[in-house]
Amino acid sequence: MSKCNLTLELKAKWWLPVYIKTLTIFCMMIRCEPDYQKVGDFIVKHGISQKLKVEPINKTTE
Repeated sequence: MSKCNLTLELKAKWWLPVYIKTLTIFCMMIRCEPDYQKVGDFIVKHGISQKLKVEPINKTTE
């Protein structure tokens, strides 16, 4: 049976904190709640990059 290491790398885009702060200020100014489902979907689709690395484990035989 072969084995491998899985590494998941998640990175937030540079503009994500600015977007969240701007959305917060805007909602406070007009006294409303954002649609959390739409905001979450947008962040997952555009604001986060994902990279999966698969590395085989080297077997040493003696």
